[in-house]
Amino acid sequence: MMICSSSPPPPHGAALVTDLPERLRLETRDLHALSERSGVMRSLIDGQLDRSGYVALMRNLHALYAALEAALNRHPDEPALAVLAAPLFHREAALASDLAALHGPDWQAALPLVPATAVYVARLQALADTDPVLLAAHAYVRYLGDLHGGQMLKRLVTRSLAASGEGAP
Repeated sequence: MMICSSSPPPPHGAALVTDLPERLRLETRDLHALSERSGVMRSLIDGQLDRSGYVALMRNLHALYAALEAALNRHPDEPALAVLAAPLFHREAALASDLAALHGPDWQAALPLVPATAVYVARLQALADTDPVLLAAHAYVRYLGDLHGGQMLKRLVTRSLAASGEGAP
């Protein structure tokens, strides 16, 4: 069964259909393009983000992944989330390691979260309490979106930081 944009979403707890990744990709395309053209992502893509900005971005991504992975791990028996809770996908520990290398061991206390990240973290925690199957969409965006985009951004960050004399991440 294929879900198209005009179809109602499946009831909560229903098995995710195989076309869900395609539906999410298509239905988030406009917001994805907007996010690439604004704020820190615009600076990153344009090669204008310095090391401190990059570390701040990673700090906020760490908080998102930590909240998402904790939320997914709270529901190991939820069929819609089982594959998403696999340690293979987890990014929190790798981000923590990178932050320690780039900033130092005090990164968590020294680098504050932006308010939007705090709101997003609270939303993930609330979903874990009230409607955990909705975490699947957040996991899709974080894991698949960040993984795909991360390959392109890795080259940009390396080039940008090297050009500024700040060293590669």
